[in-house]
Amino acid sequence: MTTQLPKDRAPSIRDVARLAGVSYQTVSRVLNNHPSIRETTRARVTQVMEELQYRPNRAARMLVTRHSRTIGVLSPNDTLARAIITSVKAAGKPIPVVAGQDSEAESVKSIMAGEQYSTINKDTRLLVNQAIAMVKDLQAGKKAPANDTKSYNNGVKVVPAFLLPPVIVTKANAAKAYANDPVLSLLTK
Repeated sequence: MTTQLPKDRAPSIRDVARLAGVSYQTVSRVLNNHPSIRETTRARVTQVMEELQYRPNRAARMLVTRHSRTIGVLSPNDTLARAIITSVKAAGKPIPVVAGQDSEAESVKSIMAGEQYSTINKDTRLLVNQAIAMVKDLQAGKKAPANDTKSYNNGVKVVPAFLLPPVIVTKANAAKAYANDPVLSLLTK
C-alpha cells in the first residue's frame, strides 16, 4: 500500500481512514477495540496504522472525552504543584502523582498528608556555604572550585559552576532529608 502524506505533520485518524477505505469512526472503533468491527476491517486498519506509524493524538482525545487520564504531573515548583492538587480536588477528581521542587513548607505538609508525592530539596544552607567558600578563594587570589565547566554557556563564555546534588524527598525519606533543617524537620513528625 502506498502512503502519500504531507511530511510536515504526523498522520491523523482521517489519514488512516482514507488509506484503509473506512470512516474515521471505524478507525476509532478499532482503536477502542469495539466488538462490532469485522476482523478483516480491523486487520486492514491496523496494517495502515503500522505503515503510517500512527499514534492517537492524546490532546484531541482529552478534548473529546473530557478525561485526561493523567497519572502524574512534574511541576517546576511546589507552588504550582499545590495549585494542581487544589484544582483537581475542587473538580472532584482523583489526585494524580504530583512532584514539585523547592521544599516549600506547605508542600512538605502536603507530602506528609499523602497528597503531593514529592519535592526536590536543594539545601540553600549548603549553597550559601559553597558560595562563601568560593568568594573567599577568589579574594585570596585562588581559583574558585568548580565541578561543572561545560553546562553554563552564556553566549560569551562557559561559566564554571559548583553544583550540589538535589535530593528527591517523599513521605518515606522526609524525616531523614530534613533532619538538619530546623524548620522543615518539625513538619515531618
